[in-house]
Amino acid sequence: MHTPDEASATTILAAIQDTMQDTLRNSSKATGLILSGDFNRHYPAWGGNHIQPRFIEDASELIDFFYTYALRGCLPRGISTFWSLSHPGRNSTIDQTVTNRPDLLVKCHLYHDNYGSDHRAIYSAWSLRTRRNSTAKARKAYDRADWDKIGNEV
Repeated sequence: MHTPDEASATTILAAIQDTMQDTLRNSSKATGLILSGDFNRHYPAWGGNHIQPRFIEDASELIDFFYTYALRGCLPRGISTFWSLSHPGRNSTIDQTVTNRPDLLVKCHLYHDNYGSDHRAIYSAWSLRTRRNSTAKARKAYDRADWDKIGNEV
């Protein structure tokens, strides 16, 4: 998204919001949201207890966006996703996977290899099995019944 020094994420979040709304508007099926990326924002809800106040303020637009769409983080709180190569020992949580369907999340953890990057990929597994509507009543298909056969059996 941005570096923490950039003041606003409004333009990027508006583009993401437009894409989400277009997708939801053009789909007749129930649709869950999953967003994943390097959001470059620090916040106690996902990053730990020792975050500078100016970074927390920078995350306010992102927090509002997550709240608007009921998006919840998938990784456990405090899992570092970035380790500085230029400042060994410095790390933070700036990469996120968020969803409005946490009930479908099977597992979420850091990927086993970083392939030389200072960021770790997030591995997520989701249950995509269709769910049966147990409240739907069975409908009778009278128009497809073989009435001659039924009459003979009766």
